[in-house]
Amino acid sequence: MIEDLNATLENQSIYKSVLEHMLDEVHIWELIRDSEGNIRTWKLVDANPAALKAWNKSLEDIQGKTTDEIFPGANATESFMPIVEKIFQENQPHQWESYFPGTDQTLFMKSIPMGDYFVSTGIDISNLKQTQSALHDSHLRLSESVKAGRVAIWDWDIKNDSMNWDDLMYQIYGVERGQSESVAIWQNALHPNDKKMAFNAIEDALNDVKQYRLEFRIVRPSGEVRHIKGDGTVIRDENGTPIRMLGTNIDITNTRAAEAELKETVLRLNESVKAGNIGIWDWDLISNGVTFSREYKAHLGYKEEEFKNEFNEWEKRVHPDDLPRVLEKVQQSVEMRSTSHEDEFRLKHRDGSYRWILSHASVVTDQNQVPIRMIGSHVDITERKNLEEELRQSQKMEAIGHLAGGIAHDFNNQLASIMGFSELLERKLDDPKLLKYVRKITSAAEHSGNLTNQLLTFSRKQNLNIENIDLHFQLHEVIDLLKRSVDKRIILKSYFNAPAATIKGDKSIIQNAFLNLGLNARDAMPEGGTFTLITENIESVNEDNEKLSSIRINVKDTGCGIPADIQPQIFDPFFTTKEVGKCTGMGLASVYGAIKQLGGNISVESEVGVGSCFSIEFPLSEPKQMAKVDNLQTQDSKQTGKHRILLVDDEKLLKEVCSDFFQALGHNGVFAENGEDAINLYKEQWQNIDLIILDMIMPSMNGKDVFLELIKINPDAKVIIASGYTADNSLADMLKLGAVDTLKKPFRLASLKAHIDKYCNT
Repeated sequence: MIEDLNATLENQSIYKSVLEHMLDEVHIWELIRDSEGNIRTWKLVDANPAALKAWNKSLEDIQGKTTDEIFPGANATESFMPIVEKIFQENQPHQWESYFPGTDQTLFMKSIPMGDYFVSTGIDISNLKQTQSALHDSHLRLSESVKAGRVAIWDWDIKNDSMNWDDLMYQIYGVERGQSESVAIWQNALHPNDKKMAFNAIEDALNDVKQYRLEFRIVRPSGEVRHIKGDGTVIRDENGTPIRMLGTNIDITNTRAAEAELKETVLRLNESVKAGNIGIWDWDLISNGVTFSREYKAHLGYKEEEFKNEFNEWEKRVHPDDLPRVLEKVQQSVEMRSTSHEDEFRLKHRDGSYRWILSHASVVTDQNQVPIRMIGSHVDITERKNLEEELRQSQKMEAIGHLAGGIAHDFNNQLASIMGFSELLERKLDDPKLLKYVRKITSAAEHSGNLTNQLLTFSRKQNLNIENIDLHFQLHEVIDLLKRSVDKRIILKSYFNAPAATIKGDKSIIQNAFLNLGLNARDAMPEGGTFTLITENIESVNEDNEKLSSIRINVKDTGCGIPADIQPQIFDPFFTTKEVGKCTGMGLASVYGAIKQLGGNISVESEVGVGSCFSIEFPLSEPKQMAKVDNLQTQDSKQTGKHRILLVDDEKLLKEVCSDFFQALGHNGVFAENGEDAINLYKEQWQNIDLIILDMIMPSMNGKDVFLELIKINPDAKVIIASGYTADNSLADMLKLGAVDTLKKPFRLASLKAHIDKYCNT
C-alpha cells in the first residue's frame, strides 16, 4: 500500500510539474450531463499557469466553475458545444482554430476526450493571424497598385538566360507570349538609338556601379515607337555574383507626349506673353507674398532685382484715386471666390508718371473651396487710353464744330441784315452825330462777323484758297508782324532747319494761326522771355507702307506755362484763363480748326513756370502750282442800265435790305424764300433774270441742289453763291460746275454792288 501511495504521489508530482512548465495553455474539463446523459456544459478541473495568465484568473477563483461562469457573457458553452460533442461522439482527439472573445484571442486548439473529461491545449496565434492579414492586405494593395499603375514585371534568370515576363510586359512590347524566353526579347525590341545606352545601364547594374533606372524607347513589331521607364534590382549569391535581376517596365509614351504638348503650350504662352508685353503676377493669399514677372517690372521701368516680391510694392504704386476701388474689387473676388475679374487702373512708373494698366485675375481655391492664390496679368494700355482720349477730344471738337458752324450761319444772316440796314440808313442821314452812331453799328457788326469767322475756322467750314505755299516765307512774315507788336523784352528766334517747306494751304489762315500762337506766347511772358520757331522735316510710313514726308514746326516760349489739368481744354471754343472782356476764348480754337482743316495736327507740351511748346505738323506737297478755281478777271464797274436780280434766301430781313439796296442801285429785285419757289420762278422768267444770288443753307432744298436745277434750265445762268457756312466742299464743286463767284456773309453793300457790277455788265 505504501508503495502504491508513493507511486501515486510521484505520478501526481510529475503531472503537476509537466502541467506547470508547459508553455502552451493546458486546461482539463469535466462534462456535466443532464438526467438523460446529454452534455449540458463542463467545469474546470485544472489549468496550468500559461492558461491562467491568458485568462487573467487565479486557479482558486475558477476551479470547479463552468465555462460560462469563468467567462461570463462570452457564450463559451454555446460556442464550443459543437466541438465538444464531436470529440466525444468520435472519441478522437480534434484540433481546431477559433477566435474566443472571452480572452480576445485567436487560438489553435487540440482537445482529447478521456471518459467524462477532456484535455485541451491551446496556442495563441493572434499575432500570427494579424501578420498574415497584414501580409495579405499588403499583397493585395501591391497587386492592385501594379494593375492600376500599369506596372509590368519581369524576372531575368541571368545564369540560365531565362526571361520571365508577366502578361502586361507582352502587351507593352506588342509580342506574343512564348516568342522568346531569353533577354534577347528585350534587346531586339530596343530602339536603335537607345541600345547602347540601355546595354551600358544593364552592365553598370550587374557590376554594381549604379542602380538600374532608365528611360528608353522600344519599337514594336508594328513599327510603333513607345517610351518605357525601366527599374531593376540585381540579386546576388553569397559570393556577390549576379544570379537574377527583377524589375518593372512602365509605358510612359502618353506621359511623354503630354509633357511635350505641355512644354509646347508653355513655350507658346511664354512667347505670347513676350510678344504681347504681358506682365504676370502670382499673389499668395496666405503669406501675402507676390511674385512679379520680368515683363511686369519692366512695365514700371524697373529691373528684376529692383522690385521686391511683396504686396505693398504693388499697393503703394496704385494711383490714390484708383486704389480704394481696385482693393474693393479684389476683395469682392476673393470673398465670392470668383473665377476671374478684370479692371483698369493707373500704376506709378519709376519716372514718376502713371501708366494705365489692364489687369485680369483669377482666384485659385483649395479642395475646400477656400481662396489661396490669385493669379493675373498686366498689360500697359497707356497708349490705347491716350488714343481713346484723343478720339473723345476729337469727337467733342467735331460736335462743337458742327454747333459753331450752325451758329455762324444764323448769326451771319442776322449780321448781314444789320450791316445792310445800317448802310442804307447811312445813305439817308445828314446829321454827323447820327452818322457816327450808324457807322459804329456797322463797325460792331463787322467785329461780330470776325468772331463768326473764328468759329468757322474752328469748325473747318470756311472757304479756302488752297495753293502751294512756302511755309518758311509765311513764318518770316509772322515774325515781322510780331516784331512790331510784342514787348522789346521778348527775344524772337527762328531756326528753319527743314530743307523742304512747301505745303498746300491758305496763306491768310496759316499766318493768322501762327500769329495767334505768337500773341498767346507774348501774353504768357509779361516780364519778357524767348519766343522760338523751329522747323524740321520728318518721315513716316502709312498703313500701306507708303513713305510720307512732313514738316514739323515747334512754337516755343519761356512763359508761365499751362497747368496740366486745363491742357485738354485749351483748344475748346470760348475757353480762356484771361480776365473777362480781354479775350473771346476763340484764339487757340481757331488755330486748332485751321490746322486741322489744312490736314495738319497740333499738340502741346507745357510745364508751369518753364514754358510751352506747340508742335504743328503738315504734310509736304509737290512744288507745283495748283489750278485756281476762279480765273475770272475783275473788270471795271460800268453801269449799263437796270438789271433783274433773283435773290434766293430764307432770311426775311436780308430780303428787305437787298430789296431797298437794289432799288437804290436802280435794279429790280426778284425774291424766293426757298429752293422750290426759286426753280419755279426761274422756269417762268429765266430769260429776264440777269443774276442770281443763291444762299447755301435753306429749308427743303439746299443751295447746291437748287443750283443744279437752275443750270439745267439755263446752262449760262450767272449764279453767285452767298453763304457764311458750308458743311462740305459744295462751294468748290459749284464753282467747278459753273457758279461765277461766292459772296461771304456778312457782306458790306459795297461788296454786293461790286459783285453785281462785275457780273451784270459782262
